[in-house]
Amino acid sequence: MSLLYYSALVTGAIVYSNTVKIKLDPEVAAEIESNLALNTLMFKVLMRNGHEFQKRSILLTRRKLKLRKRRVTMAKAFYGRHITVAPSLEHDCHFALGLSNDEYYNFIAPSCYQRDIIVLTIQMFNEKERA
Repeated sequence: MSLLYYSALVTGAIVYSNTVKIKLDPEVAAEIESNLALNTLMFKVLMRNGHEFQKRSILLTRRKLKLRKRRVTMAKAFYGRHITVAPSLEHDCHFALGLSNDEYYNFIAPSCYQRDIIVLTIQMFNEKERA
């Protein structure tokens, strides 16, 4: 039994993995680079709340991320290790956004392509500000 497998059995988390560089489609990479050049950026998404879907906006600025309902800020967080964003493995257009250890939101993007743009842009904004 390998150490990696044993660690995952004991703690439930993988504690070691090799870094894998992801090759992006040139069109996706160009759009993300264009997004990073902007000071403020807004994505329109649907937030999943039980069996209902509610319109929301994710607003990215240079220093923080805001979740808005119309023009009212519902939640916000400064960039840092606590912000997580990941595409769903089960549904094509779904993704999860975590603003803290206990504050998670599930969203649906207009398309799979747009979901990838949103996820990668948030990750890049977060990495850029943490650096």
